[in-house]
Amino acid sequence: EHSVGNPAEARTHYDAALDAYRTLGDRRGEANTRHALGELERGGDNPAEARTHYDAALDAYGTLGDRRGEANTRHALGELERGGDNPAEARTHYDAALDAYRTLGDRLGEAQTRQSLGELERGGDNPAEARTHYDAALDSYRTLGDRLGAANTRRSLGELERLSGNLAEARSHYDAAVDAYMTIGSRLGEANTRLNLGQLEFSVGNQAEARTQYDAALDAYRTLGDRHGEANTRLALGELERVNGNPAAARTNYDAALDAYRTLGEPLGEAQTLLSRAQLRASAGSDQAIAEAGDDAENAAAAALAASQPTLAARALLLAGSLRVRGGDVKRGESLLVGAWAHAEGSDELRAKALLTLGQSLASGEGSQGAAQLLVSAGLLLLDSSGVELTDEAQAAVNKLRSDGHEQQVLRDAEALMRSAIQTGGGEG
Repeated sequence: EHSVGNPAEARTHYDAALDAYRTLGDRRGEANTRHALGELERGGDNPAEARTHYDAALDAYGTLGDRRGEANTRHALGELERGGDNPAEARTHYDAALDAYRTLGDRLGEAQTRQSLGELERGGDNPAEARTHYDAALDSYRTLGDRLGAANTRRSLGELERLSGNLAEARSHYDAAVDAYMTIGSRLGEANTRLNLGQLEFSVGNQAEARTQYDAALDAYRTLGDRHGEANTRLALGELERVNGNPAAARTNYDAALDAYRTLGEPLGEAQTLLSRAQLRASAGSDQAIAEAGDDAENAAAAALAASQPTLAARALLLAGSLRVRGGDVKRGESLLVGAWAHAEGSDELRAKALLTLGQSLASGEGSQGAAQLLVSAGLLLLDSSGVELTDEAQAAVNKLRSDGHEQQVLRDAEALMRSAIQTGGGEG
């Protein structure tokens, strides 16, 4: 029942087995069932229940002196904590699993744990450590003759090198992964890697090659019935068509992606697609297009917050606020810009843009000119600190504020003004 996707029935059987093992005093049966229940709950996105079962299994395996059971459960706990964004706990469990697998001489367990550690370090922006783990995993998979494990690791190395800006190395790993996936008949692995290759080619301006890879990925995802992969590829194709000046084709792909993400209940994908569609619509320039783009941007912000992505929400609110002001709904636009500033904590560049746009709106309307100047000045200071190149005039204004010793006071006053606006209900979202 677990393997065919019937979690309720699986849970009923596991619970009955657990009760029987307890009655019999069979600690090993209890441990194995607890581990299986942990897998079930982790797959069902119930981390607290999964952790309870894994911890009980780990305790039982430890009592029994079962190093393999202990290693497997430690690895599973690492996966759980990594998925829950608890990197320190994940690393502790992975390291313990790795030590046990080495003691047991289990090269496959060691390889899988090394690969997981690579994923953890890549997600934590530790490329050197990630590369070390991936290379060790790849060596083990090759020794074992595990083509699928080697292909998966090659793809991960491709992602690592792409995100590190080492595009030639990334392409080499991706190509090797595609080769291996095609040899062993893994359409899903091939599709995922084709999508990655398309993103790489798009990033360096090889639009034709990017389209070739995206189309191949889309065909594979459709054959597999993988709506998530199809949605991701449709979004990527939408970006490609938008950049190439094909708005109708871009819209078709965005709409297809949005439909899939909504069907799947994936608010992050929905937010990303809505934001991209908002940018596409805004480029048309008509009053109706600006209004529709504003709607998309506001909906993108709501979806981003539902996905617990405040920085993405800030980007969407910044666009929405700018579009509302541009479309004549100044009061709502300014309120959205305050919301953008509030959610952009940790991103000086986004906060700077929110302050600048809000200050410029106040300056052109009936708002306080002193407040407008304060916000513009603070925005320019933050932009400069973020490394954004300013115009000569703006740079001169920033230099004067600093030479006069006013920088910190301006930033403090602007923050106080924005927080006051939020407290009085001036920040949407």
